[in-house]
Amino acid sequence: MGQVQKKSHDREYHVVMHGFRWWVEDDEGASLHASVDEHDATAWAIQAAQNDHAGGLDVIVCVEQPDGSYKMAWHSR
Repeated sequence: MGQVQKKSHDREYHVVMHGFRWWVEDDEGASLHASVDEHDATAWAIQAAQNDHAGGLDVIVCVEQPDGSYKMAWHSR
């Protein structure tokens, strides 16, 4: 049986491009917000992360880059 990987944060938000919209997804893949503007979607994700952090969670926000990698936009550590 394979080992279960431990998450590095209690909650993760990913800002990803789907079609012509930027979507904010949580670490379980649920779509939470959409915008045509990357900065709007990122700001929404950061606000959600800050609210989670105020509730005691360790949170990170990452934005998808053109090459498919992710760049950290905000973290609570």
